[in-house]
Amino acid sequence: MVNNDVKVALITGGGTGIGTAAALAFARAGYRVAVVGRRLDRLDTVVATIRHAGGEGLAIQADVANDADADTRAWLSGAVSSVAAEA
Repeated sequence: MVNNDVKVALITGGGTGIGTAAALAFARAGYRVAVVGRRLDRLDTVVATIRHAGGEGLAIQADVANDADADTRAWLSGAVSSVAAEA
């Protein structure tokens, strides 16, 4: 069963710069945060920061501009409350 009260933010480009700042801001606001990007090491660092602060985060290695990763975008589309496209 899906909990519609849970807020989920999807941040593309979440491993660097403004994307990281957006991910941390959404996490502080109580969102579960999925950070998407090409460099898993950077995404993992952001997720570790979110979790260390008591939030929930998930790293997804994908290139949202690549058609091969279209399934990832489609799968996430129904579960996401907010999107910040920073990539």
